[in-house]
Amino acid sequence: IGVGSGRCGTSYLFGLLKSSGQVYVTPVKETNYFGIRQQPFNRMGMTSRDYGMLFVSQKDERYISEITPVYLCHPLAMRLIRAELGPVKIIVTLRSPISRLRSHFLYHQTLHKYGDLDAYARAGMDNYVAEAFTMAWNSADFAVRMSRYTAGVAAALEHFGRENVLVLMYEDLQQSHNKWAEQLEAFLTVPFPRTERAEAVNKNTKSEARFSPEVSQRLAAFFADDVKRLSALLKVDLNSYWDIHTVQ
Repeated sequence: IGVGSGRCGTSYLFGLLKSSGQVYVTPVKETNYFGIRQQPFNRMGMTSRDYGMLFVSQKDERYISEITPVYLCHPLAMRLIRAELGPVKIIVTLRSPISRLRSHFLYHQTLHKYGDLDAYARAGMDNYVAEAFTMAWNSADFAVRMSRYTAGVAAALEHFGRENVLVLMYEDLQQSHNKWAEQLEAFLTVPFPRTERAEAVNKNTKSEARFSPEVSQRLAAFFADDVKRLSALLKVDLNSYWDIHTVQ
């Protein structure tokens, strides 16, 4: 299961898994079955039987899979996945939290009539409350929440074990479009095709909209504790990897 976070290459991952020939992927990318959960039903009344129907077209593929970017930030998703599906493999996609937030804004800007990028970021930080989780898709604080990764990654490791969790970095994909294929091949032990050039990834990030130095510095301070804890959890120096103190 690809659990996100959103705007970190999940659509690219969806296509890459399908390209293997050994992985069956649900016809729709985001089922949200474990993300928008109100017992005993899910979004639009989806039951566990309905969820299972998304996989009935599987033939002889080695794996069945789905990708839902909201699972990583949902406080109960990992526990629900483990309880219902058992010890599955989890794929996490991450990206510099500030870059991800900007991409989130640009992706939803027209649909939700978002205004100024700096104002959006300030609102997200001002309204963010760690303990108050709500699925308010179009809110700035929900966008900020999706850029705080540590709790979700820790829950994935707790419920599925480090050997069953693969963390993919969006920045690796930008540097080498075959990097994810190599990592997935090692993780799933099935072959993935290599390509001569990368497909477009998150096209809207080419927009000229950028955080001001003042807001960028505030965001760096806001995410610093989460990045520090995640670095320790993954045993990777993410501060230098993501360079969150550079204006994005």
